[in-house]
Amino acid sequence: MTALDALNPQQLQAVQHFGSPLLIVAGPGSGKTRVIISRIAYLIEQQQVSPNKICAVTFTNRAAKEMKTRLTPILGPDAALVKASTFHSLCASILRKDSSHMGIANNFVIYDEDDSISVLKLAMEDENIDPKQFPIRSILTAISKAKSLLQTPENYEENSSSFYEKVVSGIYSRYDQLLRHSEALDFDDLLMKTVQLFEGNPNVLSKYQNAYLHLLVDEFQDTNFAQYALTRHIAAKNLNITVVGDPNQSIYSWRNADLTNILNFQKDYSNAAVINLEQNYRSSQNILTAAQHIIAPNIEKLDLSLWTDNTQGAPIAIRQSATEGREASDILDEINKLTKEQKYSLSDFAIMYRVNAQSRLFEEECLKRGIPYTLIGGIRFYQRREIKDLVAYLRVIHNPHDDFSLKRIINIPPRKIGKKTVDDLAACAQVNAISMFEAIKAITSKEIELVVKHSFSSRQIELLRTFLDTFMRIVGEGADLTVAQQLENIIRVTEYDKHLEDNDKSEERQSNVDELLLVAAHHPSGATLRDFLDGITLLSEQDRLSVDKDSQDTVTLITLHQAKGLEYPVVFIAGVEEKLLPHIRSMDDVRQLEEERRILYVGITRAQHSLYLWRAALRRTYHGQEPTLASRFLSDLPDNITLRPLGLFDSPYSPSNTFSQDIAKAPIQKFTPSDRVNHPTFGNGIVVRCEHDSNNEEQVVTVQFSEEIGVKSLIAKYASLEIIP
Repeated sequence: MTALDALNPQQLQAVQHFGSPLLIVAGPGSGKTRVIISRIAYLIEQQQVSPNKICAVTFTNRAAKEMKTRLTPILGPDAALVKASTFHSLCASILRKDSSHMGIANNFVIYDEDDSISVLKLAMEDENIDPKQFPIRSILTAISKAKSLLQTPENYEENSSSFYEKVVSGIYSRYDQLLRHSEALDFDDLLMKTVQLFEGNPNVLSKYQNAYLHLLVDEFQDTNFAQYALTRHIAAKNLNITVVGDPNQSIYSWRNADLTNILNFQKDYSNAAVINLEQNYRSSQNILTAAQHIIAPNIEKLDLSLWTDNTQGAPIAIRQSATEGREASDILDEINKLTKEQKYSLSDFAIMYRVNAQSRLFEEECLKRGIPYTLIGGIRFYQRREIKDLVAYLRVIHNPHDDFSLKRIINIPPRKIGKKTVDDLAACAQVNAISMFEAIKAITSKEIELVVKHSFSSRQIELLRTFLDTFMRIVGEGADLTVAQQLENIIRVTEYDKHLEDNDKSEERQSNVDELLLVAAHHPSGATLRDFLDGITLLSEQDRLSVDKDSQDTVTLITLHQAKGLEYPVVFIAGVEEKLLPHIRSMDDVRQLEEERRILYVGITRAQHSLYLWRAALRRTYHGQEPTLASRFLSDLPDNITLRPLGLFDSPYSPSNTFSQDIAKAPIQKFTPSDRVNHPTFGNGIVVRCEHDSNNEEQVVTVQFSEEIGVKSLIAKYASLEIIP
């Protein structure tokens, strides 16, 4: 029996295809990695392709390393000759050899994200752009997107029409000049410069076309335009390109992934073969049926008929708890029940959610019960930067002698108080045997006489005085406020919300701040600031002990985005509600709504044996508990594969009628281009295009909102748009 004998007919067909481009549409759990490894081995052993003529490209170093590891037992020493690489590593190696053709020294420095931000700050200073008005992270995102579309500063300037784009254009140009002056490339440059190298130097391109006679690309649905162009150039001569992916698992548009790359593969390569891997080795048939019903309404997809030789499996459990607190408790009760009745280990369970902030209640419930857990790809709630920042402010309010917390907040948000000033301040406090806070008061006034003098420049004194004034204002205005109100006051006075915008995860970080405000708002009445700080400190300490626990048998807490590529016997997806899944920022936009379906599809197909879709009937906001609507996606699941127990909180918010009734109450308006409209989330805008969906049933309106929001395509029936007279 050979390795090929273990493949199913579709896998074998994909492995043995030869002579033309190949698209392998690999459904979840269909063994795509096995197919890629077997195909490389087949090309070498059966088609006599030299191993050093094969290039396999993927997105992570872990995946590239896994390819090498799995090839070694099959190919022996030849495995080391196969080029298995990430896109960025491949481009870096090409530029190291041939960047001189573009006037770039081959000893260029590669800047990571932190380096790029430092350069971008300098570029904005040179252009006299206020980072409070134009957050650095949003500018970096705009430049990254431009580079992923292969737009040089000159190209971007030519295509700039709005005021915001013109601001970005000036910064992009200066940022590019500063990079070149430092002989540096950022991550996006690695891709863009390699494509430019190929397009401007036919001889260089020909060298790599001959070097890599066969190109294999994994996770093709996640490629952006620059990555697509790179693969197209390398494969143009020999057309020996194999791409593997699943459009239904494309969930990274925010990273500039372009779903059309895989959807249009057959148009780009007219003689391409397409092979669907539809047999699933992971999940029960009920789970696969649920996934297919969730994805079916999407327009941008390639149809797959997922099936399995596994059992029909348990029905999909659709559960509802009274509140989000009960949701966490009920899910852990169910885990406890399953471990006792069906002999599962804790590591067999994953609790998944749409946004990181949802982890807090599950973390706290696990800590309360002594259940070890692993938080995948995230920082535990009370260890997250923005939470520690705001808690540090509260600690200094409570105890001004807390030097550690003072050091954290003295330059957060940035106040130009540098490390030297902080070090000088700490030294001054130490030699005078006083706290740093007392030292600031002494340095900035003559009310306190220092025992040991310390030299501070007038600029340092002024910066410290500004901090002290800000802090004393916070203390004065917060004297009679609740903990939640004090937090709000801190955010307002320091403009911490604007500071959050200057971050690549601003939306996620704001969600975490909102969650902290929620925790504080529901702190027991009469409890003091000290009580609040003691409570969360004890939780944080338990959190640390949980991390130190040397145990692999832990419940997994993970976002749906991070779950891609993983699998668990039992999966719980929490918060399957409108405004969470689909997310509030996506639910009115046609394309984003389709991505929300794909996100849920990915989560569902992580489950092997059992799947629970859970929601809370009431969810707390800062203003109190509010009823939720069941996610519209739940209504797509057929009754014959689900268990939907009726209960006290199920009937009023049932997935079968709540959303449709809500729509029925809303008046249906017809829109025309040039209508001025208002949207409850996106604000005012102008309708620029009106059309109908593929079924000619729903009116789809394209609206230009503010420069920050941009253009949105909305289903008029659902969008709550109002025409402004």
